[in-house]
Amino acid sequence: MKKLIILVMFVSSLTTQGQEIYTLINKDKIQVIAFNANLMTKLNDRWGILFFVLVTDKWGNSSIGPTYSIPSIYATAFMGIGVENNPNVYRFSQRFIVDGPKYFWTLNFEEGGGKDNWWYNTILKYKYSDKFKFGAFSRRYHGTGPIIESTGLSSGVTFMGGPLYDLEDKKIKFILSLSKKF
Repeated sequence: MKKLIILVMFVSSLTTQGQEIYTLINKDKIQVIAFNANLMTKLNDRWGILFFVLVTDKWGNSSIGPTYSIPSIYATAFMGIGVENNPNVYRFSQRFIVDGPKYFWTLNFEEGGGKDNWWYNTILKYKYSDKFKFGAFSRRYHGTGPIIESTGLSSGVTFMGGPLYDLEDKKIKFILSLSKKF
């Protein structure tokens, strides 16, 4: 699986507009190391196509679908269909993003086949400066809590981290992320 992660990272580095590597730490052990990439192609000022892939050592999924943007309110919506490594391979994704000059908010929801095979992710960030953002994070199987983000102005690499409380397994965790937009 490590070879697959490296292959996906390399191929997507040639084609994507954004990549993220993150880890979820639970007490003294690393619980998850994940890589995800997004490729969005704009067809015009409103319509586009988004391709997303996420790979961990135990899980993988990808989706593709149309996006619709309303530039005047900084909003973009996405609806996609994809596959996952599950006996019922199909997965459906919805994403709503507001990316304004001082704020960012995303709400993602995914549903796959089988019982209890759904996932959510929501992030709200306030842009304090070009270099710093802070906000709140909530993701199923990860947790809910405050985050802080710092971007290197010359490198464009963003570090994000924060303590999380997992609402399902009732554990405190910590997320660390490195991302780069191209």
